[in-house]
Amino acid sequence: IRDVERSRGLGDVYKRQHLSWVDVRLLALGELSILAAILLGAVMWSAIQRAMGLGFSWQEGMATHLVSGITKYIPGYAWQYLSKGYLSRKQGAPVRNVVLAMMTELVLLLAGGVALAALWGTLADRRGPFLQWVPHWAWLLIGVLSLFIALVWNCSLPALLRQKRESVTQAGLWFALWIGVVGWFLFSIAAWVMSRSLYPVPLTAFPQHAIALIVSAIAGILVIVVPGGLGVREVTLAWLLKGELPIAVGV
Repeated sequence: IRDVERSRGLGDVYKRQHLSWVDVRLLALGELSILAAILLGAVMWSAIQRAMGLGFSWQEGMATHLVSGITKYIPGYAWQYLSKGYLSRKQGAPVRNVVLAMMTELVLLLAGGVALAALWGTLADRRGPFLQWVPHWAWLLIGVLSLFIALVWNCSLPALLRQKRESVTQAGLWFALWIGVVGWFLFSIAAWVMSRSLYPVPLTAFPQHAIALIVSAIAGILVIVVPGGLGVREVTLAWLLKGELPIAVGV
């Protein structure tokens, strides 16, 4: 482990054969966690559609989400939403409702991720580069603020849709938010498990992995000019794991 920490780059890691072993079982477990999280993302989109009365079945909503997700690796993150909008419109949904449904998905996804990261921020050690700068009270404030934004958005939807308040099922929207949080949690498990398959990171490093995964994924979403956040997401993730994972191994 000390040799890895002294290594100057990824090439040194390979030359010294520190990555000559990989725990394939842990890699498989991480992959299963990713697949489950992707499936929950489709459930989240379907729940939002049903809560907003778009009239699609669970199967139709999940199929739309999964098929449109392929296009996020085309340069420009907006292609995923354009594809989702096109497929939803093709099934007969009004343009305004589809646009607001996609905005709702983005708001709830980001709010749930930030709230979960804030929860782990109150539990994590102060060793990470990001964690050293944010005090416990700030994590709590960030988490409450993110949930408040989700609350305001959900309550404003009927007016934005120009419909009666009962036309939007608030319970369905909060269910979608909860599903999104569980999805973020599964992605965090995958991040820690895959690190563990290469390097002996302790269980106490899980909060930092969760925060690093969520922050890097949100950074990948916000940098819309890069396909799927590739590069931006990985570099951010590796940097935020400093202190628990050598940077070369993290990359």
